[in-house]
Amino acid sequence: MQGNDAMTDQTLSGPNTSSDSPLETDGQPDDIRIPDIYAYAMVIVPPIGALIEHALHQLHGTPPHDVKLVGSFATGIAYLVLAGLDRGAIRPALNRLGRNFSFLWVLLTPAYLWRRTSCLNQPRKVFWVWWLGLAAGVLVEVGLRGG
Repeated sequence: MQGNDAMTDQTLSGPNTSSDSPLETDGQPDDIRIPDIYAYAMVIVPPIGALIEHALHQLHGTPPHDVKLVGSFATGIAYLVLAGLDRGAIRPALNRLGRNFSFLWVLLTPAYLWRRTSCLNQPRKVFWVWWLGLAAGVLVEVGLRGG
């Protein structure tokens, strides 16, 4: 590998034979499992948010504006919690790769997932699955409203 490509082409497993490798661990195992559970949990937040809004809408006397506000607040908190857990889980892998990205990316969930996969040299599968989760949330909301 040459130049700046050395950091982007590294993986988190396999033999580490280079003495100047950024993944060298001083005798520790090279395999680091990168947990994706929290990233995939972000996929189910939009459908659950739609269900929360529907449940609140069923309560008599609840103003529609408050339903949207509470639903948005609940999903926002869920994203913040999941992103915080995810950052803690992937921190060792980010440190081994010498990479970092701001927690502020979570303010735009698809951007957070894209940046996460970029920094970890992973396929963008979780990013695209999140969009499917968003579509599922919209379909749940439309279906519960009756069309």
